[in-house]
Amino acid sequence: MYDFLNKLFEQPFFKKIVEIAKFFKLQKSYWSVASPIIVFLIGQMIGLITSNNIGKITQEQIQSETVTFIEKVFWYFIEIVFAKGAWWALVLGIILLVFVSLVRYYEIKHSKSDSIDSIFYNKFFESFDFYKQEIESFSRDIEYIDDDNRKSHIIQIRNEIDNICFAGKSSFIRVEGFSGIGKTRFVYEALNDEKYKKFVLYIQSYKGSTLADLKMFCKKLPENSQAIVIFVIDECSYDDHVKIYRHLKTYPNLVVITIDQVFSTQDKIHCQDEKRIILKGLEEAETVKLIQEVNHLLNDDLAKKIAYYTDGYPGLAYFMAESFDIEKGDTNNPDFKSKLLDDILNKITDKVEDIKILQAISIFKMFPNTGEFSQYKKIIFEHLGIDNASASITIKSFIRKGIVREAGRFLYISPRPISIHLFNQFIEISDYGFINELFQKLNNEGLMNSFFEKLQGVQFDTPQHKDLLFQILSKLTYEQISDGFGSKIFYALCLKDRKYSIGILEEMLKDKTKENLLKLEEGRRYLVHALEELIAFKDTYEDSIKILFQLARAENESWSNNSKGIFTETFQWILGGTEVNIVKRLELLKSLYQEFTSDEDRLILLEALETSYPKHNYMATHKNHSTFPENIPKNYYPKTQDEIDAYFEKLKELITFAYENSSIHLQSKILNDLLQSSRMMMRYNQINIWFLEFIENLLSVHPYLKSLLFEEISIILECDKDEKLSKNILNKLESLCNKFTNTKNIEETKELFFQTERYRYKSEEAFEKHCKVIAQDIWVNRNYIGLLEKSTSNVFDLGKELAKMDIEGNLYEDILNLIPTLTKNSNNRFILAYLFNSPIDTNGYHSMFDDIYTKLDDKSLMFDFIHYSKPTEVSIKYLYMLLEKKEIESHMLENLTFGFWLRDLTKHEFINFIDGLNSRIENKCNSFDLCMQYVHHQKDKELVEKYTIYYIENHIFNCTVKYRVKHYIEEMIDKYFAYNLEFTDKLLSNIWEAILYEFENEGKFEDRGFHSIYKIIQKYPDFFWEKIKNKLDELKPTTYPLYSRFIYFMQGGYLSHWYNHSIFSYINPDDVINWLKTTHYQKAKYIVADSLNIDFKSDTLPDIVIKLLTEFPNDEDLYSSIQTRSESWSGSYVPVANEKISNITCMLKLYEDNENVVEFLKWSKKGYENQRDREQIRDEEEYLLS
Repeated sequence: MYDFLNKLFEQPFFKKIVEIAKFFKLQKSYWSVASPIIVFLIGQMIGLITSNNIGKITQEQIQSETVTFIEKVFWYFIEIVFAKGAWWALVLGIILLVFVSLVRYYEIKHSKSDSIDSIFYNKFFESFDFYKQEIESFSRDIEYIDDDNRKSHIIQIRNEIDNICFAGKSSFIRVEGFSGIGKTRFVYEALNDEKYKKFVLYIQSYKGSTLADLKMFCKKLPENSQAIVIFVIDECSYDDHVKIYRHLKTYPNLVVITIDQVFSTQDKIHCQDEKRIILKGLEEAETVKLIQEVNHLLNDDLAKKIAYYTDGYPGLAYFMAESFDIEKGDTNNPDFKSKLLDDILNKITDKVEDIKILQAISIFKMFPNTGEFSQYKKIIFEHLGIDNASASITIKSFIRKGIVREAGRFLYISPRPISIHLFNQFIEISDYGFINELFQKLNNEGLMNSFFEKLQGVQFDTPQHKDLLFQILSKLTYEQISDGFGSKIFYALCLKDRKYSIGILEEMLKDKTKENLLKLEEGRRYLVHALEELIAFKDTYEDSIKILFQLARAENESWSNNSKGIFTETFQWILGGTEVNIVKRLELLKSLYQEFTSDEDRLILLEALETSYPKHNYMATHKNHSTFPENIPKNYYPKTQDEIDAYFEKLKELITFAYENSSIHLQSKILNDLLQSSRMMMRYNQINIWFLEFIENLLSVHPYLKSLLFEEISIILECDKDEKLSKNILNKLESLCNKFTNTKNIEETKELFFQTERYRYKSEEAFEKHCKVIAQDIWVNRNYIGLLEKSTSNVFDLGKELAKMDIEGNLYEDILNLIPTLTKNSNNRFILAYLFNSPIDTNGYHSMFDDIYTKLDDKSLMFDFIHYSKPTEVSIKYLYMLLEKKEIESHMLENLTFGFWLRDLTKHEFINFIDGLNSRIENKCNSFDLCMQYVHHQKDKELVEKYTIYYIENHIFNCTVKYRVKHYIEEMIDKYFAYNLEFTDKLLSNIWEAILYEFENEGKFEDRGFHSIYKIIQKYPDFFWEKIKNKLDELKPTTYPLYSRFIYFMQGGYLSHWYNHSIFSYINPDDVINWLKTTHYQKAKYIVADSLNIDFKSDTLPDIVIKLLTEFPNDEDLYSSIQTRSESWSGSYVPVANEKISNITCMLKLYEDNENVVEFLKWSKKGYENQRDREQIRDEEEYLLS
């Protein structure tokens, strides 16, 4: 039965039914029409089934005498619809449903073909026919052969396209593989079906403008379009693939297939749904089939031997089969593969000069060819002794033969094995000096990187390649390693033979002193990169880490690449960047500590020791920087309890050893590092008890440890809310904490109290206990020594506690007698706390303030007592007195804003205070922030008006030397306008005077205060324009630089970088034009234009621009001035330019009746197009050389 149904559904009729059903699956507009028809049909079917019963019911109701006329009409309708007319209604409904379905089906089929064609084929994208021509140009009429792997991938791509057609989503497919593996042909074959190819758009190579073109294309798709779009983008880097994904993923029915020859790691954050296909070589059977199709004379055995050396590259299989001489070919030759590749080259050309050209191209991943890079091609050919003119002709023939491919302005050899073979030949015949001299001539970082990518791509797996590797590395000298080029060679090759590479480096550095290594400059970066990779392996770890330490000892801050950081992080317990067990690493660290005895060297080793402690988070910093990553082993991770136990045992051993064999200075570092790691140490029973005992045993030798340990224990007990600590260690910590808290030793208590801030204590009770004990000691012994020198804020609490004890004020005179010893560096909190909490002065502190003032040698220190006491009668009295006697500077008033000194004053008290304060200071700016803090807090319209006017009249705009003043000025003006208050002419004149003052004092109009001035000008343009134009005419351009500085103000000043402050844009355009006509300065129009900064980010122009262009037509200098010269963007400029061009295009239609504006827009559009095209070239070069 199952087989029967399978065969049935395979029939064309049923397949068509399924296809139609899929077409209708998500058609909302179709269902909105069809659903009521279906409901109607269901009703008619019910009526048909029950028609006899309905007929009886309706007849009874119609013949009943009690039924009204309207009710009879209703029952007649029911009878016609459900009893008599059910058949014809059902038929009519079915016909209607079929008709609607056919119409919708036609619409869908139509939208899948014609509507797409009208959008798809433009100057940015190529059709499938073009794609086919590209394939045919290098496929050499050979039938496409695929294996099971490629067949499955083709099915994967087709299924993905089919699925998105009906799911209304987008799909992104990434195809990667080495050059010549057949990626472009593979994708072509996947889409070479009538079902797909009419929807394909092909892009030969990703360029800087491609993303913008894709976005523009997608935006032009009709809303709710059902059209499938399949983009195939060749030569597309993974970074560009990610950009495309991020910008196009929201468009439905979109398939983007990108192709590249560089393997990448999937970005699972930004491209979670991306499908990846890594194309590998053909399997043996298919490669043999391809070889025999090219060369029919080859039997199975010969074809298999040749296939073995092709690595599954279809292109290479073709070349080898075509060039193999069945009579001369020796398959037993150990150099058979090399001979096959030579035969291919001999088949292509027998000229030595031609081979040199191919070798030159093979040096780089991408060889410079045309455009701006043609100069580099000439330099390379000259260096290699190749005639540039004849080489260009030869390259064209190589392109026709298919061995050389074009990629924009660059060339490369395909398939990759031939390119690597030619590159090997070049390396064998060239020494270091020859290559280094070439790159000195080129002086291009991109081409150098392209060379090293090629060098890293060589697989040094045969004896010949091993010899080549040894030849390259053994020729390197210390001088060559010291420069960037030589160290890059070492870095590129170090993983090809790790032991040999590290041996070469050891030999070169063994006699180098620290002074020698400090001079290691350009080469250091890549040496450290190389060592960072070599330490990952067990067989090179020890040698590599020793060299890394050697470099860390001589780290030059100007040239280093963090050799010290990489060295220390290698000793992390987890994620150390190596497969080596942590115990082995700690043993090596111990041996280095024994070998190097200077404190300077050992400091580095102790940093590594501290890094080896257990952490909350581990840094995964070690990365493989290679373009072609080697098989880097996984980081070591402990898998058994024995490994964990062994780590802690070795750690304890190393800590003890380092402490016992270090200087006093280093011992302190070891102990401090341990204490800072205590929170994590406490979590491990293998070390926590040992840790505490180790520290406890050293408390008598290092007394300062007590306060540090007490603080750390308090933090641990406070923060251990997740119960990660064992009960045993918690009890131990509690016991130690109580021991410190309950100590009978007063000196120990003081040490703990004055070293540990209040919030660090385990509990308030513990803090208060210490505070009371010390206060009691002071009470009894009158011992005040050192209290004014303590940096901790705990002395304030101590003063309060002492005042609480001293009810009768027995210590009052003692504390007052401390005042003469106060200096600006003293901590006066103890005195403040005692005096202002003492009950001795009951007269509003009048007597106390008199005593303090009398005893102070430095009267300015009285300000602290005023500040602490808040505004009272006596504190205000002394504040006024200090200002009158010039014993404090008025700028100190700003300090009263900390703690909001005026908060508790009533409005009346505040006005009296501020007015009295201002009467005693010359510079009113110094009371401004204090005043405005209260005004803004009160939100009182009367206060805002009164003090805005007052401070403007007192030149607040010219006192903006402090940030807080600038901030309050802006808030002041905003509040003034918010209350709909108006500026009088007198106030506006004050503003004008502030502008002139700034101008005459060479100010830049650059702070937030002047930002407010521009707001005022914008509100009162007529008032200021009269003064501005008179000033402009007064100055005239002959007074440069005065004229220039005033123009700078007109154009927005320094703030124009962030705000549009052009004053000309505030003024009535007609007034500006009239002034331009009457002023004697003919270039004034350019000044106005310069200030407008038109950036074409919108699709309209300001009125002033239109009037300028109308009044002064066909002036390209004016055009240039109007257009902004200050822009910022990230990434390529191409999409920025495209956006501007799009807006200009809209404006050309908007202003088509004004020919002067149109001329300006055309000029601007052409400029942006040229700029975009230049940037596009740079983008292409950057991509090809990246």
